[in-house]
Amino acid sequence: SLLVTHYNIIKGTVWVVPTLNFLSILERARGPNGDMNRKFAALSPDDPEYEAVTKIKAIILRPEVEAVFNLHDGSGFYRPQWEGPLHNPARWGQSVIIDQEELFGHPLGGLKDLADYAVDRANAALLEPEHRYHLKNTNTSAGDKEMEKTLTYFAICNGKPAFGVEASKNVPLPVRAYYHAQVLESFMHQLGISFVRRFELSPAGVSDALEENTLISFADGRM
Repeated sequence: SLLVTHYNIIKGTVWVVPTLNFLSILERARGPNGDMNRKFAALSPDDPEYEAVTKIKAIILRPEVEAVFNLHDGSGFYRPQWEGPLHNPARWGQSVIIDQEELFGHPLGGLKDLADYAVDRANAALLEPEHRYHLKNTNTSAGDKEMEKTLTYFAICNGKPAFGVEASKNVPLPVRAYYHAQVLESFMHQLGISFVRRFELSPAGVSDALEENTLISFADGRM
């Protein structure tokens, strides 16, 4: 929402595909019809999300799309080594995810270098030490059957640099959006995308921007 309403793109192009899993957002539950981010390798036409996943694949495959960023809120805080139940390698929050270090033959193929820069930029703007970002390389092609089903790996297999961007569910929404914006801005800088942001990049600034000029309608706009 913030990218659409509060950023002016001066150079380059940013496509925003919002709320891919809308039912999940409405129900505040991951995967009412199964994990949508495990449906990009193969999917039955009978699946309730077949049409949505097919549309997303078509967008990714468009020749204008040079890089793909899949935003999530993840549980806990990813850490390369075990530090506790909420801080360990099985968690996803506060991480930038790649499937492999390089995508050979693509001008933006240095996935690790791009992600490392984004991680460093986020860590330079931490609100709390616990919020520290890390790079998470799933090494998907080495045989991770679950990650082979994901949106980012579908993009990689079709020659598109792709990154997962995870903020922690264990921090408030304005803080999550703040970190997502920090990471996305660092990627936009690296991709040569110039922009003007119309709010202060802070949790308070994010909160004010999200609540600005809000219109809520019900019953197909009749109320």
